[in-house]
Amino acid sequence: SYVSGKIGNAASFNGSSSNISIADNNNLSFTNGSGVDSPFSFSMWLKLNNQSDQWIINKRLVTSGTDEYQFMYYQGKLSLFIFSSNNANYISCIMITALSSSTQYYITATYDGSETASGLKIYVNGVLQTTTNSMVGTYAGMPNGTAPVVIGKAGWFSSFYLNGTIDETAIYNTALSQTEIDLLYNSGNGITL
Repeated sequence: SYVSGKIGNAASFNGSSSNISIADNNNLSFTNGSGVDSPFSFSMWLKLNNQSDQWIINKRLVTSGTDEYQFMYYQGKLSLFIFSSNNANYISCIMITALSSSTQYYITATYDGSETASGLKIYVNGVLQTTTNSMVGTYAGMPNGTAPVVIGKAGWFSSFYLNGTIDETAIYNTALSQTEIDLLYNSGNGITL
């Protein structure tokens, strides 16, 4: 369902069943599938209604070798994970501070394609956040899997539903710069550069 948003309407997620699924497309896989990643970014106006674990946007399936990326609110922190073939090999970026419930934030997550944890960044209201960045296992680039892009829940099973709203969602095939993020935040929308 939709409610009044930052600009026009925002998608409203009920925390138990609502989600958006976008069919697999190579334009949403930021890799050549053979160990060479490409940069990308997510941006959106996000409001969480509670502090539970909630998946925001992800491209993952149960099948081994299909995990690509996930951006979620987990254990009270925004987190970005980029997977290499399965969920045992990944780079991650976890924000240090928690978001407040029922507050609307402009969120941006970027990846520079460097295949390093230091290439992951999270911004809140245009401000680069302090994060813990790490690599687990061996990261050798994302696979080009067949998972859909799922907004509002975990893609690989029915859990971690989002309870809140998302507005002006955008996926970019570049790592947005601070100048671009500032422009988007100050203009009030995450679509037009």
